[in-house]
Amino acid sequence: MNHATHFDDSGTKEPGTTILSTLIPLFNIWLSRQSLMTLKIGRNLIENSAARLGDEQWDVYEQIFVAAIDIGDFALADHYLQVITAQFPGLKMTFTFV
Repeated sequence: MNHATHFDDSGTKEPGTTILSTLIPLFNIWLSRQSLMTLKIGRNLIENSAARLGDEQWDVYEQIFVAAIDIGDFALADHYLQVITAQFPGLKMTFTFV
């Protein structure tokens, strides 16, 4: 099954469906630790709709960062950490992994 989400120029994937309605399932996926799906959906959102996400894009960046660590892709995690810390210099991030 293809779970990729693509948005048109209006910022919607279907009539009446906003980008934020796509974020809610992303948060649920992240909370259930489905890291590969989080990476796929999160990267698609960032690559295709980051500007439309506004400040919420940084939540997506953080989720991608954590998911990359979770699957052991430390190069990808480092890339997203650099993006986050460039936006928020001096940021102290603390995570608890269970």
